[in-house]
Amino acid sequence: MKRNIIFILTLGMLVTPLSVSAAGENRELQQKDYAYLSTVGQKDVAASSLTAKNNPAENKLPEHIKTVEAYDAELVKRTPQENVEKYEMEILRRNFVQKIGYDIIVKYYNSDQSYRDTINWITTDQEALRYYIIGGTLDKGGSYENSLKVLNNLYTAHKEDLKNDQRDAETGVVFGDLYKRTMISLSLTHASVVKFWADDKTTSDAVKRYELFKELRNNHFIDKYKFDNLPVEDMRWVMNNQIDEVQMKWLNNYVRTCGKKNPLGAYSHITYTNKYKYDKPEYYDQAQYEKWNQKYHLKDFHIPYETGHPKLWIVFEEGAVCGGISKTGSNLHTSFGIPSVVIGQPGHAAFLKYSVNKQGKGMWYLDNDVSGWKQSEKSERLLNGWGSSSEKWESAYQVSYVQLAQAALNDIKNYEKATEYVLLANSYSDTALEKKQEIYKKALEVQPIHLDALVGLIKAYQADSTKTEVDYINLTKQITKDFGFYALPMWDTLKLIEPKITTPSNRVMFDSLRKAALERASKATEEDTLQPDITKAMAGHLLKTNDLSLASFSFDGPKANKIVLADRFGQSGIRMKYSLDGGATWTESSEKEVQLTTDQLAKITADKDIRVNLVGAQDENVCIIDIQDGEEVSNLYNNDLENKVAGAGEGHEWSVDKKVWKNFSKETPDLNGNKTIYVRNGAKGTKLAGTPSAFTFKEDVVNEKEKYISLNHISIEKVSSEQPNRQNGVANLIDGNLKSIWHTSWDGGDKEKYVILKLDKVMNLSAIEYVPRQDAENGRILNAKIFTSTDGKTWDEVVKETKWENNPSTKKVAFEKSVSAQYVKIVGVNTVGNYASGAMVNLYEDATKNN
Repeated sequence: MKRNIIFILTLGMLVTPLSVSAAGENRELQQKDYAYLSTVGQKDVAASSLTAKNNPAENKLPEHIKTVEAYDAELVKRTPQENVEKYEMEILRRNFVQKIGYDIIVKYYNSDQSYRDTINWITTDQEALRYYIIGGTLDKGGSYENSLKVLNNLYTAHKEDLKNDQRDAETGVVFGDLYKRTMISLSLTHASVVKFWADDKTTSDAVKRYELFKELRNNHFIDKYKFDNLPVEDMRWVMNNQIDEVQMKWLNNYVRTCGKKNPLGAYSHITYTNKYKYDKPEYYDQAQYEKWNQKYHLKDFHIPYETGHPKLWIVFEEGAVCGGISKTGSNLHTSFGIPSVVIGQPGHAAFLKYSVNKQGKGMWYLDNDVSGWKQSEKSERLLNGWGSSSEKWESAYQVSYVQLAQAALNDIKNYEKATEYVLLANSYSDTALEKKQEIYKKALEVQPIHLDALVGLIKAYQADSTKTEVDYINLTKQITKDFGFYALPMWDTLKLIEPKITTPSNRVMFDSLRKAALERASKATEEDTLQPDITKAMAGHLLKTNDLSLASFSFDGPKANKIVLADRFGQSGIRMKYSLDGGATWTESSEKEVQLTTDQLAKITADKDIRVNLVGAQDENVCIIDIQDGEEVSNLYNNDLENKVAGAGEGHEWSVDKKVWKNFSKETPDLNGNKTIYVRNGAKGTKLAGTPSAFTFKEDVVNEKEKYISLNHISIEKVSSEQPNRQNGVANLIDGNLKSIWHTSWDGGDKEKYVILKLDKVMNLSAIEYVPRQDAENGRILNAKIFTSTDGKTWDEVVKETKWENNPSTKKVAFEKSVSAQYVKIVGVNTVGNYASGAMVNLYEDATKNN
């Protein structure tokens, strides 16, 4: 009897309903089908049949397959546009022969009929050949000879599938085309060995993987909305996933039937731990097999149970560190036809996962992420090969290239056409620089963000001695326009151009263009690019880590009040010009550092900024140093008891007349008596001095029986808890500042809620003040007990109960008689929110008595 299970798989914006039959009923793949999974699984023709035969007449190829040189001779006779539009097959065949090797094609074509059929098919089916060539280069460790073997195995076993012209009504895919892309993808991924990540002796077989995905797709067990229309480049990140077919089928079923809230989340199945042991005997003991079978249905899926070969269910039992979690996360997604791949971050492994938006456009997201896009790398090949480490880009963390690659793949027809122009350029010799440049420019007309075309054009420029700095500046303008919202690729390609721009005025323009593009990108929206979060993250990172300004200025620091030209413009003969009035007037200087006078500093305003340029450079590339208005002071308190502005320090200035200003760190004002001073934030960085605030102090009135004890006589002896990482440390109680507070631990675990103060000597205490926090109620002490001690060990209770109101007013307790003490302990018996807090504690002594 069949039972129906409805499984809702939420991925991105799509929800896919899936169903599954009862255990074992739709599991056609049997153990015998996987008998040779321990090998690569490629069909190797016997060595004797592959050996080139002695009779040259038998080593023939059909007329349409030629040597690379023969193709080149024909292609260069025609215009590039004519070749791409009318002779596409010649371009594709030429690159097929170049990849596989003419001699290898001859050898296999003449070995047996299956290879003849495969080679004839791939070289005459324009769509199949386009998929193969545009599908990209091989992963590390692969060979095109192996790729041909895999393709032959797939085509021989399932060529009839390619005739299927049925169409899925929802995704629009023609099944024959889907099967063709699947075959081509597998021929590229399985040109190297694909292994299960936890057991490198368990390998994948391309034919079985093809059959498995066909079965899963036919049973509606994968996310067809993501899978059906994948370009080959994206599909490769489904087909090359590090898991074998037996476990992949098991995993697909397990996810659909496990009933977990987030079934594609790795942490739904695995605990993070570094104490895992996949070789525990209990996982291989035959006596315990039935226990594991009951939990994971091993028998239903013929999961091998043998010592030394761990399986994914064991990882589920034992847990893993970030690497195992991310690999499993990738396995989970690819088991449903969703592209995914593991990536690296500093000291961590994360993974990429694919999704589509409402328009069906491909997008990529980070999962198990710690460091974000700006610190994500992948040593293996990336999408389209763009950003891969083999390119030797300036940047080590290149995963954000996937944003550019996917944008190109989302425009697949133009990507294919532009790629064919790039491939066509290889038909011309390295000396045909003008022709190569023409072809690369044509490719960029078709798809302006085609990275291979741009890099090809840059290299052709570099080899062309006739190119001037103006040519490179024009190319820079093109790159910043077309690649501006793909921050890292733009940055890296501009780094290739940078050495060619040496004239100071052109370098100013180059830097200005680059900086402006990054600043635009740092504010990207969905109108600019499909995933603006990636753009903003990378642009912000590049702006932060690279100084692209022509000059700098700061109101403080070691070069205070100086306009400083960037080091790269430090050579002799360069003259700087600057303006302090918005460009109305300019002052020239041959100095690399210009010290502004007091009068000049007084003229600087936030609306006019500071403008800097080189004499002779274009005005449009002027460097604007953004001057900002200062901020009013905050978190300062005029403590009349202490005769000080609590919280004021370096960065704050004071004045008695708002004309002459002094820094608190260099000189403190005398605030005894009736006085008013003005305090402001001093000018700092590119911020002007802030608006002054007035602080008023009154003449001290001294009561000898309740004389205020200055805070410099008090320290913290002990506290039950504090929250210093939130700026709520206990030291705030005795800093004299009403704006800062002490708060017990935020976790609510402090049941004692006390603080012990220590005087620098024994005094006759006569009163105590508790000042509650002013900004909120939480932690205010309502009922306190107060103890005193002369030695910090033996305590006397001087106040049993306070009954304070829940308000911010100061609470004062005068002792019935003065107490000789050096320690004071305040215990919060009843508090708001089961915490304790306070802004200040003031102590008073009876100065009429001697200790």
